[in-house]
Amino acid sequence: ITKSSTGKTKIVTSARTIAYVGGFIISTLTIPLVSLFGSWTKVAIIYVCFATLFTWITAFGIRELKTSSTTKKEKQGFKQFINLLKTNKPLRIVLLSMLVLELSGSIKNTIAMYYIKYNFNAEIMIPVVTSIGLVASILGGLVSPFLSKKLGKRNTALLGLLVSATGSLLIFLLSYSSLYAMIGINFISGIFDGAGYITLTSMVADCVEYGEWQTGKRSEGMIFSLNIFKSKISSAIGGSLCGYILAYIGYKANVTQSTFTLNGIHVIQTLIPCIIIFTSFLLLRRYNLTEKDFRGELLKDFHKDQKGNNDILSLTKPEVIKEIHKSFLKAGADIIETNSFNSTSISQEDYGTENLVYDLNYNAAKIAREVADEFTKNNPNRPRFVAGSIGPTNKTASLSPHVENPGYRNVTFDSLVNAYKEQISALIDGGVDCLLIETVFDALNCRAAIVAANK
Repeated sequence: ITKSSTGKTKIVTSARTIAYVGGFIISTLTIPLVSLFGSWTKVAIIYVCFATLFTWITAFGIRELKTSSTTKKEKQGFKQFINLLKTNKPLRIVLLSMLVLELSGSIKNTIAMYYIKYNFNAEIMIPVVTSIGLVASILGGLVSPFLSKKLGKRNTALLGLLVSATGSLLIFLLSYSSLYAMIGINFISGIFDGAGYITLTSMVADCVEYGEWQTGKRSEGMIFSLNIFKSKISSAIGGSLCGYILAYIGYKANVTQSTFTLNGIHVIQTLIPCIIIFTSFLLLRRYNLTEKDFRGELLKDFHKDQKGNNDILSLTKPEVIKEIHKSFLKAGADIIETNSFNSTSISQEDYGTENLVYDLNYNAAKIAREVADEFTKNNPNRPRFVAGSIGPTNKTASLSPHVENPGYRNVTFDSLVNAYKEQISALIDGGVDCLLIETVFDALNCRAAIVAANK
């Protein structure tokens, strides 16, 4: 839908906040509906009907605002899954951090009703406490975009985790002396926890862009499926752990619990989640994919987001690109391609950096040239070469981007030729040995690149 890092946060925020609102409605209406219909089963059927209706509305009512065809769709199997995890370090960190965080949430949500019923002897307050927690999450979702814009996604997520862990620790230290103090602390920490979790979810989308930059493959389907699978795993583990621990501490339903059991429930609800959340905090500190890295000093105060603009790293983080080239040559490659797949004025228009096209391509070629020459010098009997990468742009000359208007085109053949000519001139000036016109999804775009190369 969008390449903007801020835009991704807003989209995820909207979806997650609506989900929190749905949870709030369910937690508020369930008991009254059960009383009205006299059956939990009937209420469950009503929820299923509404869920099915909304799912179908979503399935048939969604239309992508912007599609990308710059990468080939390839078969996704177990081997590709393992390779994805091996090559995408930010994704590993984000998913592992979210797995640990969701494990904590699963434990807290499972134990909460036991904690309120037995430790505070306030069973009637269970729906109230649940509703207050959901309101906090909704508020966290609403403030998430503002915090992300001010602090950055990583720091917003870290702040959320730190406040959440601190809240659990405070409740542990206060013991179960005051229900209202517990509710107040949970409400405040819940706001930051909600903001942090939503930010982490939007960071998964950034990892898609990073993976495409690293491998040339856009595996968003596999990544988001893995994200959902991770949530199921954390819920299963959290629920199972709670069951085993409750049995160990001697819990028995609907009777007065022993002091040992009450203290055990208190620890499960507070100290254990605190430790788990802090573990998630430590994991996330290793995440180093930030908007600042993409901007560098060159675009420090630029008005548009640059996260996802991998080609800009040739100017802002040349050392990163150089290390990637070296890794390919060390692995045995004889030819490396420049970091210029999207370095045309047409593709860079999304980021407002069309005026940097010559510099992008020239520096991309120069970096690759230096690395290739270094390896050739060390082993003259095995020369290394540089291919200038020329992508298809994010527009197509043969097809309309609007299904309702087949004759419409958002780019002309001549404009493609001019854009490719500008790119190719800079690549040649930078020292490439050959040109690689790649990922051809439109033969007319490819023809434009060939015409530009011949000129």
